Amino acid sequence: MSRTILSASILFTTTMILAGCDLQTETFNYKPTGSLAPVKIVTNLDIGDVEVRPTTASGTVSIVAEAQWAAKKPSVKFSQTGTTLYVTADCAEEDIACRVDLSLTVPPQVALDIRAEESNIAVSGLDGDATLNTGVPGVYAAGDCARWPNGVFAGFDDEEMRVEHWTNAAEQGAAAARNLLAVARGEAPEPYASVPFFWSDQFDSRIQFVGRAHGGDDVHVFAGNTDGAFAALYGYEGRLRGVLGVSMPRMVMPFRALLSAGATWDEALEKAAALTAG
Repeated sequence: MSRTILSASILFTTTMILAGCDLQTETFNYKPTGSLAPVKIVTNLDIGDVEVRPTTASGTVSIVAEAQWAAKKPSVKFSQTGTTLYVTADCAEEDIACRVDLSLTVPPQVALDIRAEESNIAVSGLDGDATLNTGVPGVYAAGDCARWPNGVFAGFDDEEMRVEHWTNAAEQGAAAARNLLAVARGEAPEPYASVPFFWSDQFDSRIQFVGRAHGGDDVHVFAGNTDGAFAALYGYEGRLRGVLGVSMPRMVMPFRALLSAGATWDEALEKAAALTAG
């Protein structure tokens, strides 16, 4: 199952207050009845009303509301009239630390076209600008759901990207928080540009990749061979785009800074030669 976060609406509190409290958590689930047809979700949370249009003909969608509170459990209610779903969440006024997050849970074969009507966020994911702002004051996108123009890949046809990896979620979340606080202080937000990175342990092999792969990349294996441990460069139109390593971590991570600097293909080949010299 995959999960799409629609809202992280904080009621009567701030994130800093929440982090410092001893909170209780409960998850409320609701599964719409009827066929998987376009549905409208009406909510009193900050995201406003949302239209969900499934792009496949089968599968089920569940709505999940996760509540956190310090003193009194909030009221979370679901109801449905035809294809309109109603979600209301209310915190007790005396509870200074209360938060309700709304999300969708869908099976892997179901793609969703989600449109948040009142907040003007049109998404398959949340669209953000270079600073991760969604175009709505005070609302920033971060993590798996965020799509934004990544300046590291400026000039490529996939400059606007979503990156669904743990490292990006951690770094992007911190950047969104910094920009949110900067704007609140009257300061200018900073563009978020980052080199994507992921790893996966598969039996005795560790697979690592920094950067982005592109359909027409030039691929150059510069260490080892593809029968075992190896490392390879990915380049496109004269620029380095990514580095793949299988059980060769020392051959991968040095290229992250090079990618961030917009290295050319020739510079990448020189770095690879230096790493494998001797």
